[in-house]
Amino acid sequence: MRFQGRVYRAHNPQWSWTPLSGEGARYHGGRFNRRGIPALYTSLNPFTAIREAVPLGRRMQPLTLCAYEVDTEPVFDAQNEYQRAALGWVRACTALVRKLKVCWRLSFQRAS
Repeated sequence: MRFQGRVYRAHNPQWSWTPLSGEGARYHGGRFNRRGIPALYTSLNPFTAIREAVPLGRRMQPLTLCAYEVDTEPVFDAQNEYQRAALGWVRACTALVRKLKVCWRLSFQRAS
């Protein structure tokens, strides 16, 4: 799969001098990368990028919001059932979706 378009990334201003480095994710780790592996987490929507950068239940801190024009392939589409199955990700993705639903339920319960 090929992707061409604009993506957004919100990150700590600490990394604004090198916004394509992936060093923040390398240092802290993320949902889809282990600590020590650089990664760029992007979104198709600027608001989603901001929400991704602000952990649930925490106050919003200053962020740097970047927009990138991207032309890349191959792209793994986690929403594509056939791609997940080909990589053996069916169980892993299903478990992640269940975990995220539980996390959202818990956060909404705490907020109310």
